[in-house]
Amino acid sequence: MGWSVGGTAAVEVAALAETAGYDVQQVTLLDAYPAEQWQGIPEPDEQESFRALLRMGGLPEVSAQTVLDLPQTLERLRDAGSAMGYLPEDKLGVCLESMRASAALMRGSNHLNFGGKVVLIGVNHDDQPYLDAHGWEPHAGSFRTVTLKNGTHPDLVNPERIPEIIAEAF
Repeated sequence: MGWSVGGTAAVEVAALAETAGYDVQQVTLLDAYPAEQWQGIPEPDEQESFRALLRMGGLPEVSAQTVLDLPQTLERLRDAGSAMGYLPEDKLGVCLESMRASAALMRGSNHLNFGGKVVLIGVNHDDQPYLDAHGWEPHAGSFRTVTLKNGTHPDLVNPERIPEIIAEAF
């Protein structure tokens, strides 16, 4: 199982384990999309990076005209009660760098094929139309997708939402 970029890693690990002779029947992904869907997207600039941190923290989109910096981003996260808002500013900066590094890895990655079943539990991404849940089909022996009616990317790892997600997905 893997969430976000971790889902991409989970498929890779399953494919490698399968190649090594292990019986891996299924990988469950939480809002994770194949690397090729990111490859045509420009690398995030500083403002998009701050917006991505806010999205990961569960906050709604801010207008494109809003100029953000690290202290403002941290303040918004704190005001919203996001766990990320309780990180010290320097640690949030590390998260920012990690997110940028993950974005670069996704843009340069090619997937191995996995012969088992891939199940993707995702959310709507009207703001990111290049994300297509069915993008995993060429990389998997079989594929199923469940799109939650209500929810955001961080909701999929929110312990309070897990029962609702399980009920809707299974």
